[in-house]
Amino acid sequence: MRTGDRPPQRGLWSKHAWKTVREAMWSTTATCRLAFIICTFCVVPAAALLLSAWAFRVVLF
Repeated sequence: MRTGDRPPQRGLWSKHAWKTVREAMWSTTATCRLAFIICTFCVVPAAALLLSAWAFRVVLF
């Protein structure tokens, strides 16, 4: 068991509360990962399109 897996002091938090915090942290991590993937699929192609349009404009005009 790693140090971060257990509560800071015995008796401060109940087992259920610690489990809830871990699940919330996992949920946040999963949400951030999903947001990053969605941004990658939306932002990267948009940036590539803008860069292509700019390069096309520079070459032709």
